[in-house]
Amino acid sequence: MNPAKRSFLITLCLMLSIGLLHAPQVYAETVAVIDSGVNPDHADLAGKIVPGVDLVDGDNNPFDETPEQHGTTVSRIIASVHGQNRIMPIRVLDAGGFSPEAIVIGGVNIATSSDPRVINLSLGSPTNTYSQALTVAMQNSARAGKLLIVAAGNGGQANPAFPGSLASLFGGLAIAVGALNRSGSISDYSNRAGNSQNFYVVAPGYSNFSSYIGTSFAAPYVSGTAAAILDQNPRLSAQQVAEIIFNSADDLGAPGTDKIYGRGKLNTAAALQPQGDIGLAGDSNDSGSSGALVAGLVVGAGVAAAIIIRNKSLKKAVVVDSYNRPYQIDLGGLITVRSDGLTMERMMQNLRRTTETAQLLLSDSLQMAVWYDRNPTLRLYALPELEDEENIEDWSMSLHQRGRNGAYYALNLNLDPRQFFGLAEETNGIPLFDRRNLTAPYAGFAASANMALAGYKTASGIDVKLGVVSMDDKSDFGVKSKSVLLEGSIQPHEKLRLGLQFSGLNEQGSL
Repeated sequence: MNPAKRSFLITLCLMLSIGLLHAPQVYAETVAVIDSGVNPDHADLAGKIVPGVDLVDGDNNPFDETPEQHGTTVSRIIASVHGQNRIMPIRVLDAGGFSPEAIVIGGVNIATSSDPRVINLSLGSPTNTYSQALTVAMQNSARAGKLLIVAAGNGGQANPAFPGSLASLFGGLAIAVGALNRSGSISDYSNRAGNSQNFYVVAPGYSNFSSYIGTSFAAPYVSGTAAAILDQNPRLSAQQVAEIIFNSADDLGAPGTDKIYGRGKLNTAAALQPQGDIGLAGDSNDSGSSGALVAGLVVGAGVAAAIIIRNKSLKKAVVVDSYNRPYQIDLGGLITVRSDGLTMERMMQNLRRTTETAQLLLSDSLQMAVWYDRNPTLRLYALPELEDEENIEDWSMSLHQRGRNGAYYALNLNLDPRQFFGLAEETNGIPLFDRRNLTAPYAGFAASANMALAGYKTASGIDVKLGVVSMDDKSDFGVKSKSVLLEGSIQPHEKLRLGLQFSGLNEQGSL
């Protein structure tokens, strides 16, 4: 087929860039707090309270009337664990901290039929009396996919008090919570894990918000963590959230799960980190689960240096854990170097990159960089084999100047235009594909092009640029193109960037 010539007049593109790859991403998650209500005017809770209900007074104003501000303190702890957490107050306790069983059941039923997926119950039977009706209400809540976080009680007993004693009945959808003292040991007053040891964790029974102590104030640390996990990945089930909390807990007491500390001490930071096998995001096998397991790569020192030096993008890889939660990690940190020593010969054999590199500071604002590469393509999916498909020699140059008033100029030869146009810098460098694949075809972009551009960026996030891009990628695609682009963007929020691009494209090559 003869080469074809295509001319595209004016292309109007609306560009939207949202920070979806910057894990962990957060969304507001709400916790239903079945307690004494809340003081919505407290500064720590400003903007964090969603409409609730008062089953004591029978209205929609669940104001906390307890002297110790019990429900308010519980809510403040939940909010302190993760700034995005929201509170739905369901008032069932009167000013004295007591409630008829029927009102507590009503509160559980309301939480079950409402949006929050986490329910905090910092209450218990003063006589540790079993209630079939409350048990059924909590079972219904668990069946609805809610995660029940229940205080273990303050009797210093071997087992959690009712209803915390029910944790083992709900198929991993309930967690009983004991209290730690300030020295990190279980508090004398806290009920132990006992027969609920597989569904029990401990957390601080104190806070900086109140002089009061108890398992009532340990439970909200767990509820806040559960909400933070769901903020990070709303697709998780309540049972998966509980598993993450259990599996990330710090072991205390006897090794493993025991009758005192249960699964161990809550570790919020660990719960928000990857767990289990780590795989590359976007690489799926036929079963739909993550493929491409990211294990520790053991290589020689020369190979390790080559991988790290040639692949800065390894620092921006997106992976998923065993719960399919996305994270951005530095894959270079997974490389283990054999003790065969790093020599210049070994490094250069694997790197295959010349040392002819120059970076010059021509003035306070004008810089120039020139470098020469051989075999610049290292495909991430071929890392275990470390085999280059072809022997390519390449060189690049960048001359750029940035003025103090926000203006900037650049002349680039053999550089990736995605770094400068189309908002692609938001995801550029995520090593899920070979960097030399044709990208942004509407603009005639590949991974190497010559370009000149001038722009102006304000302190408020408005960026306007005009550029010319010339791409010659005949060796791979038989395509040559020239583009003229006028582009503007604005960033109204740290996770949102909007842009508008006008481009004229002249392209020659095989169809």
